[in-house]
Amino acid sequence: MDTITLYNLPDFANAAMPLGWPIAVYFFLTGSLAGLYITSVIATLLKKEEWKPIAKIGAVGAVVLLMTAPVLLIIDLNQPFRFWHLFVYMNISSPLTWGSIFLTLDVIVCLAYTYNVLQEKWKVARIWGLGGLPIAIAGHGYTGFFLALSKARAFWNTALNPALFMVSAMVSGLAVLIVLSNLWLRRYAPEMSE
Repeated sequence: MDTITLYNLPDFANAAMPLGWPIAVYFFLTGSLAGLYITSVIATLLKKEEWKPIAKIGAVGAVVLLMTAPVLLIIDLNQPFRFWHLFVYMNISSPLTWGSIFLTLDVIVCLAYTYNVLQEKWKVARIWGLGGLPIAIAGHGYTGFFLALSKARAFWNTALNPALFMVSAMVSGLAVLIVLSNLWLRRYAPEMSE
């Protein structure tokens, strides 16, 4: 039986997936990372004693996700050992170049911020946190921008996609923070988790 092609679109049953599972997991991890980082920075900026554990859990969780997410990008490449080409052969008009820049800056800022939070150098942590907020927002907003460039994807090809990704990042980051804080409470303060 022959298949009919309508509007010059291929048969969807045989079409390849445009994005693989590593990219889908990467989107979730970077969203959770941005949400954890932003929540941790807000907790640090509030300067309240009861928010300090949230700042620490969020900062450490962000670092763990930050170390995991780029691995998924490398796995998705057809030639994973050439990932360094993104840094050597930069094209300033390419969204992938900007994503590489934001991800690299995010590593530097997040590690410095987390180190200062864990050392309880709150004044320095606030400076790194404020400096890293635009990078975290741009780093995850870039993902929404990158998908908004996709043609023939009705819900992706919109100018609101970066904002949608940031709202999703905050929601997923808060959800991960709730899970991590509950695990931390069960381990270190079981009387408070009941």
